[in-house]
Amino acid sequence: MDTLCLFYPVLLCLIPVHSLFAQNVGEIAIKDYYRALIIVTAIVAAGCSGLNFFINDIYTSEAIFCINFFAILYANYVFIGLFSQYKRTLNRIKFFFCISYIILSVIISVLFYLFVPKIIVIAASKTMFFIAGIISLFVILDIMVKLSKFKCEKPEKAFDNVENNKDYPDIYHILADGHCGFFNPKYCDEEFKKGLEQRGFCICQLAKSNYNFTHLSVPSMLNMDYVYNFISREKTLLPVKCWPFYAKNKVFDELKTRGYLFNFVFHKLFINMHRYNYIGKNDTINTYISSSNSITAMMCFSSIFRFFITKSKKLNYKHDIEDLLARYKKVVKVKTNQPVYNYMHILAPHPPYFKEENGNDLPLLEQNNPKHYGAYQKFINKKYLSLIDEIKKNMKPNSIILIHSDHSLFEENNINMTYHILFALYFPEKYKYDNIPQDITLANSFRYLFNEIFKDNYPILNNEFYKTKPYEYKIEKLDVTENF
Repeated sequence: MDTLCLFYPVLLCLIPVHSLFAQNVGEIAIKDYYRALIIVTAIVAAGCSGLNFFINDIYTSEAIFCINFFAILYANYVFIGLFSQYKRTLNRIKFFFCISYIILSVIISVLFYLFVPKIIVIAASKTMFFIAGIISLFVILDIMVKLSKFKCEKPEKAFDNVENNKDYPDIYHILADGHCGFFNPKYCDEEFKKGLEQRGFCICQLAKSNYNFTHLSVPSMLNMDYVYNFISREKTLLPVKCWPFYAKNKVFDELKTRGYLFNFVFHKLFINMHRYNYIGKNDTINTYISSSNSITAMMCFSSIFRFFITKSKKLNYKHDIEDLLARYKKVVKVKTNQPVYNYMHILAPHPPYFKEENGNDLPLLEQNNPKHYGAYQKFINKKYLSLIDEIKKNMKPNSIILIHSDHSLFEENNINMTYHILFALYFPEKYKYDNIPQDITLANSFRYLFNEIFKDNYPILNNEFYKTKPYEYKIEKLDVTENF
């Protein structure tokens, strides 16, 4: 039993990794979770063995390693807690804080080695083994329960390609996450609006999301229904229960049965939503995932090391935005005889806000400040117009372009700000804009679209709106007024 207790540093140091993954199931790939476990285990084994080489006492070596591991891991939280009110001077002192913090950790380790009796260290080791084991057990069980919810039934329709599908239009679907559109005068980008209109777009200025967050609004849109109709009713609605329906949904079913091919371009944040996709390789031209390294993000989510890697290309969401836009421009040049559905979910103008309107970089500490939303949105809008130009230059004559957002800039006491979204549609001449209402909602968007394109007969749902709060997954139906 004494030998078994020597493994407590591994159990203890893996708890943050388990916890982070449990909180973000659906947003971090399982393989990255496994890799993070392996990396942390290797660091713990190497660190304890290295200290033991000098100290020649494995119990003391493990205790000192754990002290330093957690001191460094949570240094970022300590730093922000101490200096958050002095944001203007944060960049100037953070390097000196890092060095001071490391020195302090070394001093604590030396004092521990010199003055803590070995018998106390051994007793603490055995206690920590059981504590770490119990905590790990509960967190792993939580992960298993959440992962078990990544299941939903396959569609009832058969996956037979339709032979006579040459007249079906290619669809270019761009989900601009967090774009507020043109309803709110404060953030109405007239140049973007004018640019869309000049390019032949119909703008639904009163369009709304039915939900205030992505994990509900996107599955609702792609399933052409409200989430309570395709997910079992419970007192709470965890986002993890919605992720599978992002990939397995009625929109993809409808397109699949009509012989569409698929292109997917998306941020790695949504990897687990797409790993459950049943669209086969023969039906997928391209699935492209941006380059953010979630292993590194997991390892450094609160670490002092994050101060030294935030400019790393693999953690640079700014690079991901450019990467996705460039990739989608390549996707639109693909030529096929079958109709193609080209889908991109891009986190822009969703925070963080990297640029000012003219393309100048914003300071790191200002990138989550809502006051920069309008300027960043204008910068991104120019990128979208450039992308649309590339699409129109390469698309087939009967193609459709749909660009919209899933929610707006979240303001808890302003439902008009939160729910009114960008929704712009480009139709070829054979389809009618008149059938698309100005106040379209996301739950009905593809019902209207498929009724027009494929002459389906989907009934239009009553408009319902729901809200939830971050990390509080109870959803509440809004009692909206006529002014909404």
